[in-house]
Order: sequence, then structure tokens, then C-alpha cells
Amino acid sequence: MKTILACTCLFATASHAAGPIFLSDYLGAPTGTAAVAANPPYTSIPNGALPYGFGVDCPGTFASSQIGFQDAGPFAKGIGQHPFQSGQKRIDFDLGAIRVHTTYDLAVFLARVGVDLSTSTANNGGVFTVLVDNVVQSQTSIGGRNSPSIPVAVSVVGASQLSLVTTATGQFNSNHLCWGIASVSLIGGPCPADLDGDRLVNDEDFSRFARAYNILDCADPAMPADCPADLNDDQFVDDADFTLFVVPYNELVCP
Repeated sequence: MKTILACTCLFATASHAAGPIFLSDYLGAPTGTAAVAANPPYTSIPNGALPYGFGVDCPGTFASSQIGFQDAGPFAKGIGQHPFQSGQKRIDFDLGAIRVHTTYDLAVFLARVGVDLSTSTANNGGVFTVLVDNVVQSQTSIGGRNSPSIPVAVSVVGASQLSLVTTATGQFNSNHLCWGIASVSLIGGPCPADLDGDRLVNDEDFSRFARAYNILDCADPAMPADCPADLNDDQFVDDADFTLFVVPYNELVCP
């Protein structure tokens, strides 16, 4: 009988893919004036509430088609924001909630900003602001849907929060200010034993491994999605996986 004590902690869904991670696939709980809904990624307008952000791959009431700019697109992934009557919208992304879905380091926020060609009026533009831990790192102005889109790249290495803010210029209505291919690129090699995505293999990871070890079978509904503690990919979390886990655990830092 196994003797490792199970814990009651939450589990990461670790991925071994090198990314990038698209923000419209974000699995955390977004906050801010442009993320008032409980169902990410910002798919529709709830009960007459003011419009908020929407994922290009899950269009909502104010985005019946994919985001596209006059010089680029349409995009398969991205985030749209509709400042509407307030004139400004903001989405805050908890980068910790993204880290637990990858075994790589978060590196750079990447996007191409512009005004959606198909759903905006000609003279309505906006300002795109990127904040990292509440410090402005980038600010870009777009005149309108006929203006060229502009690439944005901002480092998020070691950061806790990424915030996307759009501020309307011109009329408030039909300002569809969009972050095409909004994503976070990844760096560094995989560290499968890092089950919480903090680039350390420590007691928190041990607790997560212990819970999975007690469940054993990756097919068990109680097992975290994708069975991240199954380090040898044999569909079981057992002594063979513990042998692989204990080496980086003793070293603490991911290779």
C-alpha cells in the first residue's frame, strides 16, 4: 500500500509544449473593467452589461467575425476590446495562472495592435497601453481602421501581472480596438518535475506529486488534467515517476 500522504492543494495542468500561449485561451480568472464575465475568454455580453473583451476565436455580440486589420489578418487568435461609453477598458492577466500551464519560462508579450476593419467606423481609433505589474511598458496610438497596425513586444520575465488597456479616440461607438495574436512567448527548456510552473522543484511540487501518486492511474477522474506527474508517460504515477522526480527535487532549480 502506498504511504505518501495526499494533500488538498490545487493542481496545475502542466504542458510540455513550447508555446506560445495565446491570451484568448487564458484559463485563469481575468479581472478588470474589460473582463467582468465568469466565462473566459470574454465571449459575449451578459444581460445588457457594458461590452468587455472578447476572444477572436470565441466571438461575442460585438465581434461576429474574426479580428482583422486593413494591412493584416484575419487572426486565428487574439483579444478584442470595445471601450464603448466608458472610453476605456482594461483586462488584467495573472501571469501565475499562466505559468502553471507550462513547464517553460514566460518571456515576452507579443501582439499586433490595430482597429478592426470590418466592425469599426473610419475615424475611430484608440491608444493601446501595456502595463507589467502596473508599470506602463508600451503605449501605441492607432488613428482608425485605415491606419497601419503596429507590432508590440514587452518583456514579462519574472512579472506577476500583465494588463492590456485600450482608450478610445474619436466617437465611443464602434471602437473595436484589437490585440491580434496576443500571446506570451516561452523560453527555457522543459522541466517536467516543476508541477506548479515556478521554475523550482520544491515542496509544493512534492505535494502535487504525492497527490497524483496516491491516485496512481492517469485515467482516474480525480487525476489532474493531462496527468503532469506521469513523468515517463506510461499513464501511471508510480515509483518509476518518483525516481525521475526526486533528481530535480534534490537539485531544487530547474535545469
